[in-house]
Amino acid sequence: MAVAQALPVIQAGVSYPLPVFMKLVNMGRHAIRVARRNGLDVRYVGNQGFVTGDAWLKYLEEHGEQSFR
Repeated sequence: MAVAQALPVIQAGVSYPLPVFMKLVNMGRHAIRVARRNGLDVRYVGNQGFVTGDAWLKYLEEHGEQSFR
């Protein structure tokens, strides 16, 4: 019998390295570039980019679409 695994969740108050964040939200480089141009806040320390869960949730609230299906 297969065991269902919980999907990873982006959490407020947590910082994610950009490559990990991209995998969690299933977005490629182009989609991240578009999101950054549209307001997704990515912070850098040295050459490493980070996205906070708060920044992602804010971005979703401003740019996400609701489905009423």
